Amino acid sequence: YTLGIKNAVDEEGDILIYPNPSSQNINIQLNNIKENAEVSVIDITGKIVFQTSSAPTPEIILVDNLSKGIYLVKVLANGKMYTEKVIIE
Repeated sequence: YTLGIKNAVDEEGDILIYPNPSSQNINIQLNNIKENAEVSVIDITGKIVFQTSSAPTPEIILVDNLSKGIYLVKVLANGKMYTEKVIIE
C-alpha cells in the first residue's frame, strides 16, 4: 500500500494507528491485547521522542510538537514488537 493513504494496521489486526499522515495527534488502537503495551515514537535518527506504557485501551499521542517527517511507532505487546511508519505533517 501507499504510506499516508491508508491507516497503518498490522497483519493480524491487533494494532491500528491513525490518522496517517497526521499533524496534531495519532491514535493507537490495541485490539486483542490484554496486557499493558510499551509505545514508542522514534525519529529518523533513531532517537525516542515519545515513550509510554499504555493499558490495552486506545492511546492518543500528541504530535503537534514534532518536526515534520517520517517516524516509527513501535508497540511492544503480547510478547510481540509491532512497528509502523507514520508521517507527521
